[in-house]
Amino acid sequence: MVLIRRLALAGALGTAVAANPVAAQQIDRTAPILDLPLPGTDPMGLPLGPFRLYPSGEARVEYDSNIYAEPDNEVDDALVVLTPRVEALLDSGDANLSLLGELRLRRFFDRTAEDSDAAFFRMQGNYKSAPDTFAGHVSWRRAIEDRGDPEARDTRSTGPRRINILNSEASWTHDTGSVYVGLTGDATQVDYLASRDRDRDLSIYSAQAAAGYYLTGTVRAVVNGFYNRRDFRLATDFTGINRDADTFGVRAGVSLADTGFVRGEATVGVFRSNPDDPSLPSRTGLSAEASISYLPTRRIAFTLDGFRGDVATVRSGAQARTDTRFRLGVQAEARSDLRFQASVLYRRSKFIGTGIAERTLGVTGEVEYRLNRSLSLATTVTYANRHSDDPSQPFERTRAAVELRTQF
Repeated sequence: MVLIRRLALAGALGTAVAANPVAAQQIDRTAPILDLPLPGTDPMGLPLGPFRLYPSGEARVEYDSNIYAEPDNEVDDALVVLTPRVEALLDSGDANLSLLGELRLRRFFDRTAEDSDAAFFRMQGNYKSAPDTFAGHVSWRRAIEDRGDPEARDTRSTGPRRINILNSEASWTHDTGSVYVGLTGDATQVDYLASRDRDRDLSIYSAQAAAGYYLTGTVRAVVNGFYNRRDFRLATDFTGINRDADTFGVRAGVSLADTGFVRGEATVGVFRSNPDDPSLPSRTGLSAEASISYLPTRRIAFTLDGFRGDVATVRSGAQARTDTRFRLGVQAEARSDLRFQASVLYRRSKFIGTGIAERTLGVTGEVEYRLNRSLSLATTVTYANRHSDDPSQPFERTRAAVELRTQF
């Protein structure tokens, strides 16, 4: 149960990030995929009418060597991060409903202008009537822009950007055991709170159609077609360029069932971006996405995640952005109460219209020791190094933290 809920939370956050890359964090934590049974460690939950409540949270003390993610005159500081969370689950067999609320309170020891309060609320559900599954979610997120994000504000005089993100998604899948068909629609509204950032406000609308055919019981050939519409509140930026655009494309590949040694999906294809501004040329490029896991034993897993494609940008002077990202990771369980994970991340962001490209290399590691059913202690270390054609954008940054995690 705890694994299912963690994956659901990671998926919800991942969807928000994917739909709105401007709010992406510098290096995201990966969700656990090891599916070892852990008797006596699942949260008990609390009954509330037809629901069952699952409170959880983290208390974190962190050191950041470069809180502004700047190339020179780095400023370090320590901070405390509190993340209370509660989820209400309703499981009636064919129908499931989840309500999730989370706060993230960040307080710096010295640079209190960087203090922030983030929040995330989501309602999602699904209904199964074989061979069809209907699912949907609605979420609201108060995001705090990470200083190391490619789109981040580079001034110390004000705190980090605060962003409201409203997202809704609906999907339908039809799986007969030999043929798979799916449709997904998504709408995201991005609202920067500061009036000076009103040129960054935008809405993103996307649709995806997927079809698959089972080659074997665990291997499926898939084809995914996608469409994305970016609609800025102020379509014309300070240069007089209309930044609204349509992007569409198709990818094909294979999908592997979550039961064997190798799991996940990998697809590759092309995208086509058509700007609304007649002075801007259309672009065609490589579109690829992969999320593959290899589990040689029940106690270790190797993961590979990759993406290349066209994403939204709100950087001044840029008309579009193409990202290439790879993450190679490992997760392992040394004992039933001791787990660790580590990963290496590479990201290249090319800003169309500016001639600027940025490359980020990062590594992260985590060790978690479970004290009892309700408590665990974790230590994490993250390092990031960004190179950029813009001399104001490179930085090195190290974060180290100790975190107490609780669940009930």
